[in-house]
Amino acid sequence: MNPTYQLLFRINCFHTFFTNGKLTNVQLRPDSLTENVFKNYDLILRREVNGIAIFYAEFFADEHRTREQVLADNLLLNFKLSCNDDNIFNYTDFMPRVIEENLLFFKYPFSFKSAQPGLMHSKDCVSELDLKNNLTLEQPYFSKPFGHIQITTDQQIPEDLKIQFFAPSLFWRYIIYKSHLLEFEGLAIANKNKSIFFTGPQSIQLPNGNAAVAFTSPTAMPYKEHPDVNWQLLEQYKQGSNSGRVIIPILPVPKTNQVSFLGKQYAIENTSRVLEIFI
Repeated sequence: MNPTYQLLFRINCFHTFFTNGKLTNVQLRPDSLTENVFKNYDLILRREVNGIAIFYAEFFADEHRTREQVLADNLLLNFKLSCNDDNIFNYTDFMPRVIEENLLFFKYPFSFKSAQPGLMHSKDCVSELDLKNNLTLEQPYFSKPFGHIQITTDQQIPEDLKIQFFAPSLFWRYIIYKSHLLEFEGLAIANKNKSIFFTGPQSIQLPNGNAAVAFTSPTAMPYKEHPDVNWQLLEQYKQGSNSGRVIIPILPVPKTNQVSFLGKQYAIENTSRVLEIFI
């Protein structure tokens, strides 16, 4: 008789930057002691697009067992959390700029009241509160990974454990520096129906001494994989009118590997993060 397996629990990572909400560029790997637990308890690990799922065999040593019986043995499971996207901090909010010896650390049972069932951090999203110094781990990593997950099972552990990252809301600032674009009069940046305009143009000087003009979004906009609105560059625009000829129908959007900050990171009223896009 082929053994049947049932879900013990799963761990999945999510990120509001992505259209499907899933952080797929992560991997969870059990350490050697955890792999031994899997063998001794007839557990199997299956990779999911944004995490892992762990299953147990319903029949073990010729006896039927339940999920609660497996969990009651307080199994100690450790997982290395890796991320293969070097740019993740560019599109993730509430993260420090320098993590040095720290890594993200998540532990069950929780030492806090979770904001929602199965959430593995005390806030709605991962933040600096979830950092831990690598050297303080029972077995520090020689090469520090993105994070570590430690789980001691009990009968109350949710079937779905979640790690949630948030993307920031940023002021976008288009920097127009190409000479042929600067020759146009009445430059403006607006959405397709010209109902929302960026503030500008503002004359600025680039670090190399060249002149440029800047346009800044009127409000902070969510940083997304696929933005909700396309912006266009106009010329011959007169404020308060519906005039203006489109010279670039769809302006480039921020790329996670091309995030650039011109001067101070917090440039609007010393509080708001600004994302520069050069055209």
